[in-house]
Amino acid sequence: MAGRNSLTIAALFLGVAISAGWASGVRAADVLLNGSLEVGAGPVGWTLTQSATFPASGDYNGNGVVDAADYVVWRNGGPLQNEVVGVTPGLTTPEDYDAWRARYGSTGSTTSQISAVEHLDFANFPSPTGGQLGLYIKPQSGNTGDYVDQNGRVSISLEQVFPYGPSAVGRTYTFAGNTYFQLGSSNNLTTLPADSPLGAAPSPTQTYFEIAFLNASDQVLGTPTRLDLPRNRAADTPATDNWVLSSVAATAPAGTTKIRVKAAATDMVASCTTACTLGQDVFFDAFTLRDSTFAALERLTNGNLDVPGAPVSWVLEKTPQDNVQFSTASYARHDGSVGMWLRSFSGGDAKILQTVAATPGSQYSFSGWSKWELGYIGGDPQSTTQTFMRLEFLDASSVLIGAPVNLDMRTVQTNDDMWHQITVPNATAPAGTAFVRVSAGAAAMGDSGIPGGQSAMFDQFSLIKLGSGNGNLLTGMVPEPTSACLALFGLCAVLGLRRRGK
Repeated sequence: MAGRNSLTIAALFLGVAISAGWASGVRAADVLLNGSLEVGAGPVGWTLTQSATFPASGDYNGNGVVDAADYVVWRNGGPLQNEVVGVTPGLTTPEDYDAWRARYGSTGSTTSQISAVEHLDFANFPSPTGGQLGLYIKPQSGNTGDYVDQNGRVSISLEQVFPYGPSAVGRTYTFAGNTYFQLGSSNNLTTLPADSPLGAAPSPTQTYFEIAFLNASDQVLGTPTRLDLPRNRAADTPATDNWVLSSVAATAPAGTTKIRVKAAATDMVASCTTACTLGQDVFFDAFTLRDSTFAALERLTNGNLDVPGAPVSWVLEKTPQDNVQFSTASYARHDGSVGMWLRSFSGGDAKILQTVAATPGSQYSFSGWSKWELGYIGGDPQSTTQTFMRLEFLDASSVLIGAPVNLDMRTVQTNDDMWHQITVPNATAPAGTAFVRVSAGAAAMGDSGIPGGQSAMFDQFSLIKLGSGNGNLLTGMVPEPTSACLALFGLCAVLGLRRRGK
């Protein structure tokens, strides 16, 4: 019995270590973020935010909670919002009452882990042009992929602040931009189609442009000036991708030192579930900010959105070519919603980097997932294209110590159009180390002329501080078992000594 008790106690200890010690240690070590590339990827100079709100199933009146008011809606015969998936959809039945009762008191939820926006070349105004980008916005993102059948309401905001200074006072500023609504988008409809997840309900979506004036403490002066973009836009016809130019103007009040502009869409929803013949996508591009004194001067940084930004917590370094995008397309991602797509056929160099604090004497392991299409030039031994993953140690002044630990990926990867997990050789931080920097990308890309796809993809990076128990520094999701195993071994030894009476 004593031996069995010892094993039981050891198992319990291991469970506690996993659920408490490891988990808290991993969270505490999450100092290098977004290894999965899921968050961000907005244009340089702009702040892009995305979120989705998911209603509670059984919230028949849409007030955010399953309560007695929903019973009244059901008793009166509907119509019912937020029906439980698979329970007599479109009807008001006793089964809907049972579903409401089972969920009484439930509330909705909100997440920022949504990929409703892609920064792509085909979204460019006035037409798809190589090297020019725009925002491709997907209102249906709260009801597809990881969120299928959840009917989430998606909101996005593209924002930039221009620090003009005190001379801004009294000038009239005009913020303008181009938008394209597909005819079936919830942004363009007054009433959703009957086959939308919400049924033939009023569209909750609003798209708008806004100007706000800020003082030196970044406080908003007065009320922002907002233009709600109209629905049912006649210019958006099925035959042509017609863009609409909209603008909003306001005069800077006393105390103004900064001008904040915003293009946003709130509460976007899927507008169809089967034959989406009219399309339900939205596009933003080509913004300007001008003032009444110097009307010819553009005040925005990257107003045409042609310079892409890296995912949050990463730095993107690239040549001018349109050779990298952070895409939600299935071919570009190994897991999750976003992956890094190297468009080698455009030429040039592109890489992403991230730097975190490091400890001298500690060993580090950098890994990620990669895929090369059949025609990717980087797989040709005779090509000058270099595809790499790299780990570097830096001193307190961010000066490189020693040589980089570089992995030439031709030594471990082939053009098989399949995902492979690639790991850079482990390395120990030398004396004087203050930071570790990781990077991945390709140099001297080119068009191979080979059919079968010419791109390379990266996704799901991780950085492990080996032997520390600190877990994955990139994502905070991979437990490091060493310390827990040693602790368990020690506990078992103590129990064994006690069982032998020592």
